Amino acid sequence: MIAMPAPGAADEPDEPSRQQPQGTARPGGPAGAARAAMGPHEAGMWVDGASFPVCVQVPAGWWRLYRQTGPESGDLYVAELVAGAVGPGSARQPTFRTRQPSVWRLEEELGWSVPLSCHVAIEEAPPWVADGVQPLSLVHPPGDGMPTFLGSPGPVSLEPHAHEERFWPWRASIVLRAHQPPATYGRLGQAEDPRRSWPHGSTRVEVVANRTLAEGAGHEIAYRIRDRDQVVFTGSDVRLHNGESPTSPVAIRAVVAAVTSRPERSLSTRQRRFLDAEGAGLTAAACPPGDPYPAGTRIAVDHPERDWYTTGTVRGSAVSSTGVRVYRWRPDVADLPGHPWRADPDRVLETPWYRASATLEGADRNTESPYGQLVLATGARVATVDDPRFTVGTVLRTFVADGPPRYEIRPHDAALAPVTLNATDVTPLAGTAWASVDDLLLARALAGLELRPDELLFTVGDCALVVDGPHGPHVHARYTLPSADDSTLAPDPRLPRAVAAPPADGSAAGSPVVQLRLVDGVRHVRHPTLGHLAVPEQLFIAALLVRPDRLLPVLDRYRWLPAGPWPHLVTAALAALHAPADVAALATARPDHGQPPTTGPPATGPPPPNAEPPNLEGP
Repeated sequence: MIAMPAPGAADEPDEPSRQQPQGTARPGGPAGAARAAMGPHEAGMWVDGASFPVCVQVPAGWWRLYRQTGPESGDLYVAELVAGAVGPGSARQPTFRTRQPSVWRLEEELGWSVPLSCHVAIEEAPPWVADGVQPLSLVHPPGDGMPTFLGSPGPVSLEPHAHEERFWPWRASIVLRAHQPPATYGRLGQAEDPRRSWPHGSTRVEVVANRTLAEGAGHEIAYRIRDRDQVVFTGSDVRLHNGESPTSPVAIRAVVAAVTSRPERSLSTRQRRFLDAEGAGLTAAACPPGDPYPAGTRIAVDHPERDWYTTGTVRGSAVSSTGVRVYRWRPDVADLPGHPWRADPDRVLETPWYRASATLEGADRNTESPYGQLVLATGARVATVDDPRFTVGTVLRTFVADGPPRYEIRPHDAALAPVTLNATDVTPLAGTAWASVDDLLLARALAGLELRPDELLFTVGDCALVVDGPHGPHVHARYTLPSADDSTLAPDPRLPRAVAAPPADGSAAGSPVVQLRLVDGVRHVRHPTLGHLAVPEQLFIAALLVRPDRLLPVLDRYRWLPAGPWPHLVTAALAALHAPADVAALATARPDHGQPPTTGPPATGPPPPNAEPPNLEGP
């Protein structure tokens, strides 16, 4: 469910955006090894904040960002990389340096976002001053440091290879700002709350800030367009007319129109390549069809009595018994773990046409609640804010002993035992829709996930506390929740099943491509839908050697896992990640002389007979 903000002039309910995790972990490569060695207390972190108001740590070294001015060039914004195992205050000659007319243009050149708080620090710091003597002009720092040669007084682009991953910050990178304590790149990114965000395939359009102009003159908005992990376009030059809300689809369409109409000569090679591949599709998708909506249209549906709405996909339309045209639509939350319709993709709701509107909103994953803080339950997916150990994981348990909630998480992209983090250290990616505590307890019992003291079991209909007792942990008290009557999270079981409902738009055809990589004894599996999975190689091979008809029942017991069917390769990875004890038990059981899986085992062969599988079950 998504709560509506204050009313605005929009053609659909204004909705808050979902914050994306900043950067992704790519363990195993040179950049991953360098990242693992970085920390906030390493030597050489001191830097003169007057000369370098913003310094950002990357695996290759440090980026220093500052402003310079001169009689010929005016204000320019500089980013320079000091490479190697030295601090940001090193006198070493920078490896790369670029100058641009604004911090926004600096972001486009660098390919990563400069946190908004860093924009402020750069603007407020005194500039470096160029003496304007050509061709050997000098630029003088605002402090007592030595001047450096300026070279060309105008904007300077980075060399093409400066866009490699080792020159990008990631979520655990340290960011130094003048007169501020050190912070991580991920934490600063989480603090930013975009006014509006629109995901479209691998592209994300964000309205990151807005400024109200003189009375009656509308708004000026700042924006970013990301292609996967890279920033492609940024700026603060888009204006909205008076009465147009920065949180409405009008703002998204204005941003798309602004970047697709940029002059050809002003585009970088990367921007030109992006527009050639995505520009036309982005423009078309930013203008959804009008009512009546065809099958496949993404819609927002408002609640008839409360101030919130949810999203879904139109499957068709009909006329009700009262003569009102209705949409048959599949709510996004129906695909969440625990929802009664998850295993039945043809179940749909019927809603009067006047309660639905075409939307640019991403799928409602039940990560927000109009009733207050939403506590995640078993099966929810989260991303870490700045934890260097892993990026994404599945929530196993929620604890509420003496403070904010803490989540026990099964990491996906690192071969680790479950990790416990505070709720403030993760960003929800997808929630759950367990109908009741009883349903959640049943699902956990099937998976062998035992109760622990101080757990909070949070579902659509009720929640419960778990306390310790003479006979072990048990449910102590239950409380009914107001979401129990929500028609999308808890649909009426008497609703008829849809007959011959068309599939959702964009359904995948054929088998997705799975990428495999072995690094330091850990098998990394990258799947277009499941993302990055990392499991010990021996456990992965042991799962591969188990016949599918024996492995699939293991995964069936974990009802919060994504529904298959999956290729045996992917099934083995999921089983090794989420059910390592079951895989180890099957591997050490009597040898199975049945037919091997069609994919065939890797050339490395099975684990030794007496090999001890790693302990990944956690406490």
